[in-house]
Amino acid sequence: MNRTDSGYEKLWTRPFAVILLATVTVTLVTNMFNLGMTYYADLIHGGMEFAGVSAGVFSLASFFSKPFAATIANKFDEGKIMVVTALLIAVAAYSHVFVDTIPWLVVARLIHGVLFGIYATAAGAAANAILPRSRLSEGLGFVSVTSMLVPAAGPTLFLAIVQEGDLSSFNGLFVISVIICVATALFVFFGMPVFGARDVLGKAKKNVADKIEKEAGASYEPEKPLPRTYFGFELKTLLPTALLCLFCTAFSSVNFFLPEYAFASDIGDIGPVYIIFASVSLACRFLVGKKSDARGPDRYICWGILCLALSYIAIPLCPSAVYLYIVAIPLGIGMGLVAPFLNYYIVRRCTTARPGSASAAYYAAYDIGFTIGAVSAGLVISSWGYTALYIACGVLCIGGFILFRLLLAGDDYTA
Repeated sequence: MNRTDSGYEKLWTRPFAVILLATVTVTLVTNMFNLGMTYYADLIHGGMEFAGVSAGVFSLASFFSKPFAATIANKFDEGKIMVVTALLIAVAAYSHVFVDTIPWLVVARLIHGVLFGIYATAAGAAANAILPRSRLSEGLGFVSVTSMLVPAAGPTLFLAIVQEGDLSSFNGLFVISVIICVATALFVFFGMPVFGARDVLGKAKKNVADKIEKEAGASYEPEKPLPRTYFGFELKTLLPTALLCLFCTAFSSVNFFLPEYAFASDIGDIGPVYIIFASVSLACRFLVGKKSDARGPDRYICWGILCLALSYIAIPLCPSAVYLYIVAIPLGIGMGLVAPFLNYYIVRRCTTARPGSASAAYYAAYDIGFTIGAVSAGLVISSWGYTALYIACGVLCIGGFILFRLLLAGDDYTA
């Protein structure tokens, strides 16, 4: 491991910075497509009845790709997987130029979803493998928050490219997406000095073992057989993954339905809500990252869950957009603490030799949570309205708080 002069393990290495930036860029492309393809479906079909198909198909394809993505990320070089899939995503993005019917749009979204599922898993696996264990919580926090920054930039960039009612303006989106993906592939290829993060980690572990054997005269015991996997996932990661899925289900009410709520309630422009949310989430990483490695993440997860619960319950009480700007602060604190620290539990419970399985479990929680949340939120809104939706999300978080305290808090299991 790289260490500073004080002996503290170094977090900000060049490979880690490359992984973070590469995660942001390709996720930005995906975010713009997820925003845009619902509108694109409306324009090519002439109605909204199929508009939600593209988002649902993408999420399901991304989820079902996770077992395969975990397997290849565990066996093959993560950096090379990122390069290849980034280039394939560029091709998939440009293929939308030729899409003029809903069936072909479904096919294009399926392909894009599978490719992004593999890319995100490989990027997460690379980060999991190279992060120093003494700063694991802090490092994973930055990995998680980079994805949260995208919703602040994606809508702004999308609206700057696509013109209302103009199908041809989407060509600009497709071309820009290709440029971003190709540039990312080149950046990863030339920016990571060593492909195969697990090889680097393996050498570091071997050096530690050799040092113990040399200084203490002890023989190094061979590693235990790897635990069985189920569809690419290790069983021990199920609990923190399920809890993260629960909080993602609640957050889908903000991720997908907050703009519609603002329109229905006539409370004004809520665009700054996402910028405030992303900024606060990022600030959390700098404020509590190192402290969580020293003190443990439990207290921060608990405070984050409570912030989420209060935020959801407060949303229907906001009479104007200004109040939602204020609510975005505890909301950003909540997701900025809960998601990264539950990812910490996932990685710590997964065998070190399988960083792909841990990464796949983390992103699968988002896929499942957002899919369940989008469908159930629509049903709740149509039957009981937005107030019932956000109160239900608050109650869901309180339930998650109880489950965390009973089942996971204080857990010291390490694979």
